Amino acid sequence: SNIAVLLDTKKEDEHILTVETTGALKPGEIIIGGINELTKRLEEFKETLTNFKE
Repeated sequence: SNIAVLLDTKKEDEHILTVETTGALKPGEIIIGGINELTKRLEEFKETLTNFKE
């Protein structure tokens, strides 16, 4: 399983993202895949809201 943890630091504009993986995917691939999935779902949500307004 893949685990990601976002931690705050003492700096206001800094965070640490730790990604643990089984090795099947590189951490960067997991992050990019997550961003792509989030983008897709947000577009679908936006379309749903647009259709709801009509």
